[in-house]
Amino acid sequence: MKKIFTLVATALCVVGVNAQDYQYTLTDADVALTQEIINIVAENAGGTSAEIIIPGTKGTIDVYGLSDTGEKTGVSLPEGFSLSIKGEGEKPTLNFLKSFNLEGTHDFIRFENVKIADGGCQYFINQSKPATVGELSLKGIEINGMERSLIRTQGTEAIKIDNIIVDNCIMTDMSNANGYSVFYFGTNTTTIGKLDIKNSTFNKSQRSFIEASKAPIANGVFISDCTFYNNVADGRYFMDANKQNTNLTMTNVILGKTYVETARGARAAGTMTFTNCLRTSDCVYSANDIKDLPAGEQSSTDIFTDPDNGDFTLKIDTKVGDPRWYKGGTGSGISSAVAEKAAADAPAYNLAGQKVNDSFKGIVVKNGKKVVVK
Repeated sequence: MKKIFTLVATALCVVGVNAQDYQYTLTDADVALTQEIINIVAENAGGTSAEIIIPGTKGTIDVYGLSDTGEKTGVSLPEGFSLSIKGEGEKPTLNFLKSFNLEGTHDFIRFENVKIADGGCQYFINQSKPATVGELSLKGIEINGMERSLIRTQGTEAIKIDNIIVDNCIMTDMSNANGYSVFYFGTNTTTIGKLDIKNSTFNKSQRSFIEASKAPIANGVFISDCTFYNNVADGRYFMDANKQNTNLTMTNVILGKTYVETARGARAAGTMTFTNCLRTSDCVYSANDIKDLPAGEQSSTDIFTDPDNGDFTLKIDTKVGDPRWYKGGTGSGISSAVAEKAAADAPAYNLAGQKVNDSFKGIVVKNGKKVVVK
């Protein structure tokens, strides 16, 4: 059983607490989540790991540290310390005045059941200092507006993240200053093991979704049960891993309307695999088209209830995309009857991406798979 201490941060003094079980709940006296609170929690957890609970009643709280001159800075974790930050009840909002700093070595850094606001940070993470992180996870997160990037790496220092997990999130209006891609791994000293994105909705971004052209994502990009709409800006890519041996695996994903028709698809030296995915007719890639996942005949307004106002509830019976939008409620998988009908009715394309009729003989792409028609 976890031991819960709800004490004023400056008065924390707990002896003999199991570090793995240490949990601190912000009190009414805690008007912000500060570097001071994080440091005291780490000290009382024995320097290993802990969980900070943010009650939903806190509403919106600022997150910041202070420099020696009293200026507000980003927060970071003490060396070797791992932390979960979790909202309790209705999602509280963490208002980041500056970016979160991953510097140091940490087994995990986790955020769960909170809203994240750009209070001037522009990037949720904008990493230039050396970091080694086992797991970086965002679960049950809502973000509405991030000026430049969700995660960006830069500089010359070694930055290593074994596993990035994005699960059950809704992110709206990302990279709205056309600054950097939503996921931007921008240096050849960046090492990403796996990027795992699932059960999430991404509504509007004005840059690439993933940019990783300086170094490969070693164990691949996995996107499952996700809905995309109004993503990828002029000349940008859904995924740009140019010349990198990065594999892309997408399962039960909807690619809805692109932000502009001059958006681009995906490029990488690795393999791309698509299973039970749906691409709408208004998902247009002017270059680097994803030919193994050709656009269908239905537009975004044909399959979504009110996409321009953020309602992606499906009009169709197929259970595909973010499960929160399934018609008639959540479910899992695609029913065999619907899948069989979709497979039978789906258009076929030749290897040049041109739609062909039933009389065509040779290799065609249908339902995201290559088929030989004799």
